[in-house]
Amino acid sequence: MSERTGFPVRSWRGDARGWPAAPLEQGSLRISGTVLDDGARWHVTTDRLGWTTVVLLSHADGAELPDESRALRLCAAEACDPVETALMLRNVLGARAEGVGLAIARVGPYAQLVELLNVSLPTVMCWDPVEGLSPYEPLVRSLAELRATAATTEVLRLEVGGALTLTTRGVLPLDAGWRTLRDFTRALGLDPLGGTVAEAPPPELARVLRDSWGTHPGPSGVVVIGLPPAIRQVA
Repeated sequence: MSERTGFPVRSWRGDARGWPAAPLEQGSLRISGTVLDDGARWHVTTDRLGWTTVVLLSHADGAELPDESRALRLCAAEACDPVETALMLRNVLGARAEGVGLAIARVGPYAQLVELLNVSLPTVMCWDPVEGLSPYEPLVRSLAELRATAATTEVLRLEVGGALTLTTRGVLPLDAGWRTLRDFTRALGLDPLGGTVAEAPPPELARVLRDSWGTHPGPSGVVVIGLPPAIRQVA
């Protein structure tokens, strides 16, 4: 984990010894994630405006990437939106951006407004307790292909009981269809638990991923951003 002066960036990779013992809490928001190898890692930081940025990043060949924490701290200091953050990471990684999968979610101070950019992960999914499952496909095949003129974010409202899930290709391949996505939501517990899944500690999320779902070739990582049900918020 990396945590320095200014805006701390909390970062995790496949070494379970560095994982947090509990989900991260930002007001009513809960964030939990797990990566099963060093080909993926996830980061969380909160900027000067109170927005929380969650990043899941992986490399297609499973190779370990250079540390991008400094770039994320700079983005937090400037309160960058997901497009600006993605372009910063592309520049920092340089030639290593080829084959990189990336998704960024920036959550507002009151937890329900989300700016989402799925640059190049196979699938990002939003689970809504009323509307059900909504997948968001990647803009490009690799972070190296991202261009500012073609990058746009989705603005979502994360409802109470809802969850946003970022996954790498070792969890959900690019050709995953609706049946596979529905099976995954059940295996992870999103259907019917929704945002409650984000309250699971990272080691428990890893256990569920291994035992209830399994993995495919490629880096394996998942991050769940959720709001607990209304009854638990009142409690």
